[in-house]
Amino acid sequence: MKDLFKNKLYYVIIGLIVLFGIFLRLKAFLVGRSLWHDEASLAINILHKSFLQFFLPLEHYQSAPPLFMAITKLISQIFNTTEFTLRFIPFLCGTASVPMFFLLSENLFDNKITRIVATTLFVVNYNLIYYAQEFKQYSSDVFWVILLSLILPTFDLTKLTRNNLIFLGISFLILPLLSLPTLFVIGAYLILQIAIFKKQVLKRVCVIGIYPIIAGLLICIPNLINNQNEVFLKHYFENLGFLNFNPIHILAMIKMNFNYFFFPNKLVLIGILLLGWAITVLCKTKSNKYQNLLLISFTISILASFLHIYPLYERVSLYLIPSMLFLLLIPLDCVSSKNSVKAVIITILTALYFGGYLHNFWDNYNARTNIANENAKDALQYIIQNYREDDIIVYNTASDSEWEYYSKMFGFDTRSIRINLQTIDQNEYNQLLNKLPKDNTYWFYYPYSLSKYPENAMLESWASDKIIEKKKKFQNSIVVKVGM
Repeated sequence: MKDLFKNKLYYVIIGLIVLFGIFLRLKAFLVGRSLWHDEASLAINILHKSFLQFFLPLEHYQSAPPLFMAITKLISQIFNTTEFTLRFIPFLCGTASVPMFFLLSENLFDNKITRIVATTLFVVNYNLIYYAQEFKQYSSDVFWVILLSLILPTFDLTKLTRNNLIFLGISFLILPLLSLPTLFVIGAYLILQIAIFKKQVLKRVCVIGIYPIIAGLLICIPNLINNQNEVFLKHYFENLGFLNFNPIHILAMIKMNFNYFFFPNKLVLIGILLLGWAITVLCKTKSNKYQNLLLISFTISILASFLHIYPLYERVSLYLIPSMLFLLLIPLDCVSSKNSVKAVIITILTALYFGGYLHNFWDNYNARTNIANENAKDALQYIIQNYREDDIIVYNTASDSEWEYYSKMFGFDTRSIRINLQTIDQNEYNQLLNKLPKDNTYWFYYPYSLSKYPENAMLESWASDKIIEKKKKFQNSIVVKVGM
């Protein structure tokens, strides 16, 4: 009777945690904020490209799985293109990931307390919440990796019928087109099957392994043929996205990703200590098939970074959070009442490392999910409401995606000038703007600025001695109407 009560209490607690996670993601999704620069850059592809063209390089240096884009376009065509339809797949995947992660934790941890802690940490992770309401593929990466990590260990290649083998192969073809990191989990599964059954499954592995290879080629070949995006992305991740054998570089990458994965916690040394402890435990104990799959897929992702195939860089490697939670909580899962000193030390270290989640949670949550950086939509609506026929729109280079997307969504086809104002020198900035033809009225539309160029402040300084007819800020977006 006592065990039954404990089990009921355990599932009640888990149920409340899962519901809380769904609530957090729904609340963030319903904010319905304006698309910011990266989202607008990706959304332009939804407007411009056909379904098959998503298999080609995307515009504005964007990269996203072709089927993720195709499904989003289909939803947008059925229900109209809005912030909500664009973000629906990330929201759905982010929400579904919550109960899925709990199910995975039941196969990763023996201790119920550890499962509760792991599920709670997953539920309240700021970046997982944020990307559940952003039009990018990172939330769906997390979902598909968890789903595969939960399902694949139940498949035994030696026992699959021919039809089931074909179905699994086709799934291995489709899944990477929905989420590229699933290739790492699929690769880990095939390696595990060979390790367990050896020659018995070698032929089947060779046959079924063709499918993910085809998927990888479908993604990579277009970029290799037209490598503009590929070169840009490799250059973008070169400094910290790709590993090398420099110990300082490796430590810098660990620090960067640990800080990002478990924001706002920056106690990296404690995290590394827990990680080292976990490796020691795993070397001494026999891992189960779920743990092995996670560990091998994690190893493959590290290898992919070394080979410059796929970066280990903050949001791009968000799918590793389940693996990282598993590794960091293994010491807690092995806590035993027989060694109370070790139990106390591990509990304190775990509490210290993850305690940052609880500090000012709501303030951080609201700040992260509302993204008080820009409001491109309301800023442009304000211009449209006050626009006169002869006015000219001027937008900075960093805001080209926002202008292109929202002007098309509003059907606002008017004269516009794109100016490259990437400078930190006020005099140079003034000279560039003073070259605009005189005797015109200009709307300056600056929803986004690159962090190293303080364009909004310099615009205000330039306009200080001009005839300012209207001026308004929308969060950090700025709109200024100037007569020249």
